[in-house]
Amino acid sequence: MMRFKAMILASCLIPLAAGIAQAQDTTGKTLDLCGLRPTFTEDFNDLKVSAWKIMGDSRWIAHTPWAGDFGDAAFTDPKPDFPFTVKDGVLRIEARKEANGKWRSGLLASADAWNGGFAQMYGYFEARIKLPKGPGTWPAFWFSESWPRGSPPGVTVEIDLLEYYGKFPDGFHSVVHLWGANHPGSDYINSFQLAR
Repeated sequence: MMRFKAMILASCLIPLAAGIAQAQDTTGKTLDLCGLRPTFTEDFNDLKVSAWKIMGDSRWIAHTPWAGDFGDAAFTDPKPDFPFTVKDGVLRIEARKEANGKWRSGLLASADAWNGGFAQMYGYFEARIKLPKGPGTWPAFWFSESWPRGSPPGVTVEIDLLEYYGKFPDGFHSVVHLWGANHPGSDYINSFQLAR
């Protein structure tokens, strides 16, 4: 059974759209969403985030659940007004260059490495995200399997619904990765670029 946790990397994130009753799939067929009920929503009127573990009333953690940074920027523990700010229902995630020349930014994950927080097996997921342009930006909306810490190694699935590389402003990428013992890096099951 695969349960997925959501992870958001972005410079600007606008809250989930409310009251949407219909959507279209890639063939233009209308999907009726009226029978679905929300299981997790975030309106970003305030932000309850912990560094590594869902605690108290926090809904998010500020690092990947597998406890690693990647790329050239390191994710930072939440501080007052950095890297996260919320105003009028909008979450802003900022990147800053530190005095040592290294970049720091933010990440939000809905579940931690101990299976605290939100994860579910099936569902309809939606976000409105403003994508910043410019080399070095990498906003994303990902899903990763939710396995408790200490689980036996195996193949893990990661679904990158949206990865936007700022140096390529004319599109975004969607990728499925397989990670695990027989997959030393990742296998790209499907990788494509779509025009915005």
